[in-house]
Amino acid sequence: MENSFNDELFCSLKNELREVNAQIDVHSEQLMNLFDQKKESLVNWLGK
Repeated sequence: MENSFNDELFCSLKNELREVNAQIDVHSEQLMNLFDQKKESLVNWLGK
């Protein structure tokens, strides 16, 4: 019984971790895109 509960808990935590990792990946990509936009704006501004 306790083993079954531990397995369920472990699977649930693994799923939660996968979801959090996916969210981190999305936010990381968004931040990198924003960084690239800001960098491009700065390069354009300095080129004037």
